[in-house]
Amino acid sequence: MITIDTGFNQRGLQELTLFPFDDLSLPFVHNLKLTLQQVRKYPGNPVLRYGDPGEPDQGGATFYGTVLREGDLFRMWYLAISPRGHFSKDCFFPAWHGYAESPDGIHWEKPKLGLVEFEGSKENNLVWPRKPVRLYYQGKGTGEMYDKDKYHPSLDYPGIIFDPEDPDPDRRYKMVYVDHDHDSHFEPNGSPANGFFCATSSDGFDWREVPGNPQIPTKYEVSSLYKFNGCYHAIGQQFSPWIYNRDGSVNSHRTSMVYRSADFETWEQGGVIGFDRSREGSTEDTHMGPAMFNKGNVLVGLYGQFHTASEILDYRGDLGLIVSNNGLHFREPVPGFKVVPQEDEDREWDPTGRGRQAIVQGNGILNVGNETWIWYGTWGDFGQCGLAMLEKERFGCLELARDEPEGYVWSSPIAAEGKAARLFLNVDGISEACPLKIELNDAAGRPLPGYAGDHCVPITESGFRIPVRWASCEEIQVSEPFTIRAHMHRKNDDKPKLFAMYVSG
Repeated sequence: MITIDTGFNQRGLQELTLFPFDDLSLPFVHNLKLTLQQVRKYPGNPVLRYGDPGEPDQGGATFYGTVLREGDLFRMWYLAISPRGHFSKDCFFPAWHGYAESPDGIHWEKPKLGLVEFEGSKENNLVWPRKPVRLYYQGKGTGEMYDKDKYHPSLDYPGIIFDPEDPDPDRRYKMVYVDHDHDSHFEPNGSPANGFFCATSSDGFDWREVPGNPQIPTKYEVSSLYKFNGCYHAIGQQFSPWIYNRDGSVNSHRTSMVYRSADFETWEQGGVIGFDRSREGSTEDTHMGPAMFNKGNVLVGLYGQFHTASEILDYRGDLGLIVSNNGLHFREPVPGFKVVPQEDEDREWDPTGRGRQAIVQGNGILNVGNETWIWYGTWGDFGQCGLAMLEKERFGCLELARDEPEGYVWSSPIAAEGKAARLFLNVDGISEACPLKIELNDAAGRPLPGYAGDHCVPITESGFRIPVRWASCEEIQVSEPFTIRAHMHRKNDDKPKLFAMYVSG
């Protein structure tokens, strides 16, 4: 028996979320089908644009980065590309971490921070690094090494979290990132590779490296950070010859790998294959680590679906959906489904006229009002940042299949822990003619007294957080593990949809 731990006894976790595409939490379905939802893109995209001539992001302002919301302020850390551009002949990857902020998540400003010198001036929006670094550059396809003593940092993928539980205020902002310095540590021929680095900050501006960088002795392109089950998890991509399949065979595809730390200073050297969509003879890759929407008991990830081509600049890519219940292993509910599709009509994003080669994910999935917002970027001809939207937490739904008049979904047992709880629903298409009923059962499926289906007050309205009530109570007060069974009914052309259930402590 799989029992879902509500986590109400864990600090900071006050609610359990059950998504319909989470088949460990909601394993039993009858006459229902799963339908995932595509985003709608903000019509004013891009929301963050290239810099002006002479600015550090003139070559690209793309969302390999993070968006956090602090009160009424949205904060973005993103990848600022040198005016010479990515993959240009005379520059392999000169990039910085840029910073922008916004009152609404749509209209962004790039403040002059005075922190990092660029072209002789600190009047820019760069936040990292605070010191010169040494980097080798290599002309694409030439093998020529040059500019090795000039201050040209090459940083990547700032994955940032705000961690208010850390007792040290100087560590409450935590960042994982790639530093292309120290590359010869991993590459026998001295050509550029990637190192997994960590830094902390009190304010998101003044960053300090964590002792022991790089954190693992291998090439690893980290791009996302999340805290789950009390541990810090870094996820990014690795491939041959730095990882193997479980049977020891070589894995030449990009594979999402997870590394873990209890304190953000000492990282386990063994990684976990978090998600791998490669198949024998396939040209499909999983690009970078997924962007995370962290609900405390479950992670929803948007991962890069790279449709690999023979030339690196001809890659195509969309964003797909994966889910995890332990922070280590991810699964794809509907293989190949495009939550955020690439679209060729957005050629105005790219002044070269080539069109976008791929959409890329960053650490930017937030609930804003009655919607879930997703920030994303572009890859290939590195470009600008876009915004996509869903109705709040409506990544997918369960609905009646074909012409079935009724059906149900039944949860795994939920640990009651002897505490009172409330149940709320994220539903649509519900009405008096098409009500939804909830019953509670014990772990063996027997109805619990007072919570059987005929005791449920029928749910007749749609919304993001509709409360569930029974005839004699509103709270769930049971001492043993319980299961939830949601019954759907259809009349005429009604289309009831269940997007999520919330067990709130």
